Amino acid sequence: QSTRVPLLDEYTNIELNALSDNGLVVGYASRPLGHPEGSTTAFVWDSKTGVMTRLMPAGNDVSCHAQSISAAGDRITGYTAGSKPTRMLPCVWDWNQSEKKWQIETLETIEVYNPYIMSSSVVVSPDGQRIAACITVANLPNDMYDSSLYQWQQADGVWKRQLISDDQMYLCDMNDAGQIAGVVSRDGVRLPCMVDVSGQVRLIDLLPGDVSG
Repeated sequence: QSTRVPLLDEYTNIELNALSDNGLVVGYASRPLGHPEGSTTAFVWDSKTGVMTRLMPAGNDVSCHAQSISAAGDRITGYTAGSKPTRMLPCVWDWNQSEKKWQIETLETIEVYNPYIMSSSVVVSPDGQRIAACITVANLPNDMYDSSLYQWQQADGVWKRQLISDDQMYLCDMNDAGQIAGVVSRDGVRLPCMVDVSGQVRLIDLLPGDVSG
């Protein structure tokens, strides 16, 4: 049985990214470039009730993207972006049960512009206690950015940042133990890997005859 996910009001396209155990779907909706209120926004869709909800960006930002959701469906991660000055930050939306709404919080970073998170993802563990992303650690010539893998955990209600690996990689998912599945480049070749909490990157064997994965 298949179910069509509806469009968000005033948007012309949606992309799905993650699914919670209780049937909440997150991703982003888009509309033509140049819209005064931004062309992309995060959303969460309740597959049980059919309700589609727009997730708002932080502060004066104009766009955001939901990329991962906890198993219980009460914590969503992604990024929020804006201009003047240009910024792109990893963020987390938490469900406020008493107020019945999603509340956004940006995560502490080194730089305010972290463009690699757009494609590499900001992932949350199923229990919602860990968040991981590759953020900017250095601005390089020719509009290039060096990124490293960091993890955030809450301590006394504050998300604390910790370096996991100097490698810049595409993140696929993370478990409750903090192990991350992803893709890392070695000599220009994309290879599947697993990263543990100590930062050790273990390459995953390819199928016979394959050169990348």
